[in-house]
Formats: sequence, C-alpha cells, structure tokens
Amino acid sequence: MKGIYLNTQLPEIPDVFSETLKVSEVTDNCVSVHNPEYFYESETLKICGWFIYGGKLNDVQSLKCDIESLGLEAIKRVEFGVYSGLFIFKGEKYFFQDKTGLNYHFMSVDSDEIIIAPILKAIEQVRALTISSIHQSILDKRGHLFGTFTHYNEVSCLPAGAIVSLKSGEIVFQSKLRDLCAREPESFESIPNKIKNIIECFPQEKRCLALSGGFDSRLILKSIKYAIWFLLWA
Repeated sequence: MKGIYLNTQLPEIPDVFSETLKVSEVTDNCVSVHNPEYFYESETLKICGWFIYGGKLNDVQSLKCDIESLGLEAIKRVEFGVYSGLFIFKGEKYFFQDKTGLNYHFMSVDSDEIIIAPILKAIEQVRALTISSIHQSILDKRGHLFGTFTHYNEVSCLPAGAIVSLKSGEIVFQSKLRDLCAREPESFESIPNKIKNIIECFPQEKRCLALSGGFDSRLILKSIKYAIWFLLWA
C-alpha cells in the first residue's frame, strides 16, 4: 500500500505496519504512504521511496534542480529505484512512478477528477465502478490480466515509468520494454563491477541480501560487502 493517494480515501493501515509506515501530506487531496526514512519534499518535488540519480542515492537536490530546468527529461534520467511522487514544471503538476513499475499505481479518470492510488480498494471506496465481463473472464481463467488492464472498465494500471499530467489525465511518458531490456555494449566481465557501483550507493549498514539457489545472488554477494545476508530455502 506504499505510494501516492490522490483524490481518494486512505485505507486503514494495519497495526502491524504502524511503526514501519508513515502518512505524509503531499498536496491538497493527496497523501503519501511510505517508509519514514524515504520521503522528500520541496516546493516543486515530492517523492517517496528510494532512487539513484547521477550515481547518488536519493540526491533530491540535484533532481529538483534538473526538473526546474529540464522538466520531464529529469525524471526519465533517474537510473534505478522504487519510488513515486509529484512534481511541478511550468506551473503544471505531474504524477510519476519508477521506470520498472515496482511501485505501480492504478488510475481512474472522468470529467470531474483524476484518482490515483497504489491499491484498487482506495478507488473502489470513492467511485462507482463497473466490471468488464471480458477482462473478468480472462482473470477467472488465467488468474491474472496483462498490460494496463484491470477487471474494472473505469480503472487502468499505470504502465512502468508513467508520467501523468494531473491537468488532463494523459500519460505523457512511459517506459518501453525494449529500452529496459536493451543490451549495453559491455562485456560479461564488466557485470560484477557494474553491480558493485550500484550497491556502493547504499551505506554498508543498510545492505541486506537474500541468497537463492541460483548464480545471480551469489555473484551479487561476491561483488561487495553486506551488513546482512541469508539463505532462502525452498
């Protein structure tokens, strides 16, 4: 339930999460649910979650300055992270979420207002919704939907990397799968060093790694020191 709640009611946070989740006001009719450590705000930028920008962890000041001069291009340049937020550029407000869609959100737009939330329940509470028989049939048979579809006619799942104009509800940018999966002209030998460069952005005392039975997690473990690592058993 972490993320941005715009023009909707905030669901009750279970007691078990009372110490690990915090609610902060972002703007009028908009709040953020987030880890207490990861919420940053300025006059033109509100962001919850963690991100790497310009090779630095949570460099809010640089991102804020670049948004003021570059607008949407600055958001596109965020390298990694799990985050969502709002920013203002040339007097217009925008919502954004991370480029891989790990902190995904749902959106419902009508002639009166735009509703955005990370859980469907928050939209169900404030808007009358109708079920799509086609998508409900797919959901019943497959157990999941695809793309931006939900089983409601009036609600869509925002695509990875979505930047949404809060004036029109238009998705003005989204990540392309081919860009996320594009191979860089680097050798396999350079991968451990690249992993190290990313993880070095985090203080060692905050690094925690779960080891699976595969090669990838062991390669990540070998690349740099961690405060905690543990084995996952099937």
